[in-house]
Amino acid sequence: MKNKKGFTIIEILVVITILALLMVIAVPAIMRIGGRMKDRGLTSKLESIKDAAVNYAQGHSNQIKSQILSENSGYKGCSKSVATKFDSASNKYYATNPKGERWCECANNPAGSGNTNDDCKFVFHMTVADLIEKGAFKSEQTGNNKSVCEVADPTREDRCLDCLRITINLDDDYKSADAYISDADIEALTDKTSCD
Repeated sequence: MKNKKGFTIIEILVVITILALLMVIAVPAIMRIGGRMKDRGLTSKLESIKDAAVNYAQGHSNQIKSQILSENSGYKGCSKSVATKFDSASNKYYATNPKGERWCECANNPAGSGNTNDDCKFVFHMTVADLIEKGAFKSEQTGNNKSVCEVADPTREDRCLDCLRITINLDDDYKSADAYISDADIEALTDKTSCD
């Protein structure tokens, strides 16, 4: 009779133990990688939203400026003579509308560095829902079964981004714009059924 070789119980237990240790090490690392990928997905989505807001602001700069000025009657533009309040935290001069929101900001240039009016920008806010309504950002919803949320956060929080507030600074002279989304505004999002 020939000798049949096989694995002993101890060898099998050693292999199972090694595989279990590898799983204990690998699973959390895989989970972290998945979380980072989702976070990158949110970052990418926020960049797309900001780009859409900037493009909209640049394409409609005259309308936006006219609307801001009509809401702040008596002013013909955004300049250092209008922005008389100073914010030491941001090192900017600013003017507020009747609701207390900033509509004009000017950089605090040191003396002798040129005209501060060149560094003044109109400030306004939009939401993702506003961008979708104006056709400046595409909704993610397809088909007839649209939910209330049209743009979703890809991270584990599953927040609805429709109500996300975007702050846009529009330069008066060059039709250039930039957009900001604060971490606080992202964290404040809940499953709202409509934006305030």
